[in-house]
Amino acid sequence: MRRRLAVLRHVEEVSGNVAMTCRYYGISRPTYYKWLHRYETEGVDGLHDRSERPRTSPDATRGSAGKDRPPAAALPLRARQDRHVPDRNRETSGTVSSPTIDLCIEPARLMPDRADCV
Repeated sequence: MRRRLAVLRHVEEVSGNVAMTCRYYGISRPTYYKWLHRYETEGVDGLHDRSERPRTSPDATRGSAGKDRPPAAALPLRARQDRHVPDRNRETSGTVSSPTIDLCIEPARLMPDRADCV
């Protein structure tokens, strides 16, 4: 808050030039004018930090923060896929191709070359 007030006073008392003051303090001119508007309408209290959280959310669901929705495990598989919730009970095949194994093992020299095994 003190820094913001110092920026506003610097323009009034020292430079009289908004662009030069903003460059000196490392802020943008729209930020300066936002602070100036708040200072003119609300006084020093308008220069306090404010939350950047939106006041409303157009995509919000009805109810209290989604408590009315069933848990992901209760939804059918297609609904879970649409919501990008992984199905933790689904088994994976676990197979890896031979070239992939060769790419992983040969650089590490964990096994001898195939020519030596024949």
